[in-house]
Amino acid sequence: MNKIKAVKIAYTITVIIVFSLVLTAVFTNLDKFLPRETIKYTQINIESGIMIDDLISKYSNQVNRETFLAQVKKINKLNDGEYINKKSLIIPIIESQ
Repeated sequence: MNKIKAVKIAYTITVIIVFSLVLTAVFTNLDKFLPRETIKYTQINIESGIMIDDLISKYSNQVNRETFLAQVKKINKLNDGEYINKKSLIIPIIESQ
């Protein structure tokens, strides 16, 4: 009888710990689950051969960095290369929430 009680207690504690870890993970990364609002796009002229990191540093902030990069690549049909060999790009203006 005591063995069954101990198993039930261990199971309950395990469920509570797993549930707490899941909640912590979700709330820590909540900004990744909720979409940011894209307000509008703008076209910029750039120097040929500019690095993607320079573009991100200049036109985005830490909060919307991944979203900004993904949208720039998608809109301008860019690959994962480090340099951008275009004269102009369309970039999103993203509102951070």
